[in-house]
Amino acid sequence: MRRVVLCVLLVLTMAPAIAAMAANRPVAIRIVLEDRARLEELSRLVSIDDVRDGVVTAGASPIALERLAKAGFEWEVLPEAEAPELATMCPAGWENDPNRSWECYPTYAQYVGFLNRYATDYPALCRLVDLGATTNQVRPHRLW
Repeated sequence: MRRVVLCVLLVLTMAPAIAAMAANRPVAIRIVLEDRARLEELSRLVSIDDVRDGVVTAGASPIALERLAKAGFEWEVLPEAEAPELATMCPAGWENDPNRSWECYPTYAQYVGFLNRYATDYPALCRLVDLGATTNQVRPHRLW
């Protein structure tokens, strides 16, 4: 009985924190800029993802949206992206197909075959160099 009560209390104390985190999620927005000079000001307010032909796509938290309104920007909230489809592996022979599609994930062997083919077909442009195994014992995130 004590465990049940303890679990219920734990869930009740965590619920407001989870709801607050969900309400504070960033949203994707689109802003049309008439003046490119305002782009620098905008970059200080939101996280810019893309800029094309005066249309800015960005991610903004609720606090950032308040700051945007105070700065005089107008935006539209974009619909949430749908869940991506499951990853599909490339079919056998993908690396040799001249009409290959990049809508799949090649295996390591397929990717090496793809690079070998480029090195063979375009020797003046590229060559494949094998650097061998690494001797670096430092985890990659320590490099930067």
